[in-house]
Amino acid sequence: MTDNVSLSDCLQKILKGNVLENVASGNNGVKLKEPGAKMSVQITDIPPLITAIRLRKVSHLSCLKDGKLKQICDYLLITQINGNDYALFVELKKTLTEENKPKEQLRRSLPLLDYLLSVCRVECGNAPKVLIKYAIIAEKFSERLDKQKTRVTPSKPVSKEKYKAINVLKFITPKIGITELAGG
Repeated sequence: MTDNVSLSDCLQKILKGNVLENVASGNNGVKLKEPGAKMSVQITDIPPLITAIRLRKVSHLSCLKDGKLKQICDYLLITQINGNDYALFVELKKTLTEENKPKEQLRRSLPLLDYLLSVCRVECGNAPKVLIKYAIIAEKFSERLDKQKTRVTPSKPVSKEKYKAINVLKFITPKIGITELAGG
């Protein structure tokens, strides 16, 4: 970004306050909440440059038809890890299932990132290339999943799935570090 403005700083400059989640550096991190499912996940080990966006407060353009075109995930985290800019799309679920809707919500949120990056290019002079990651975080397994083959390590994904053009990491945990969420 020009004038030493980071992507996170530019996003915080252009977005309304009610769209942003409060973030604390370090282990306190950020608590992502899903009011409908009455659940939350703590994201820890937060680097200094991060913006947590509540996508339920953001929407697609009104000219799009209602329905699946307007599906979005719960959160978009913009951060820097080891000098790389990341966009982490996060969908929160009470139970982890094999249904496609959460993956569609992740996939269909990408245009919102593209739009925000375009606004940053106009407002702040540039927007860096970002590494895009997708994750579903759940509190528990669905009874329909075969739990015998999977051991849960909170910092490791219980599975990785290629869905259409995206790779989705799936976690079962109430707390996870930002680096693990980014896949590594």
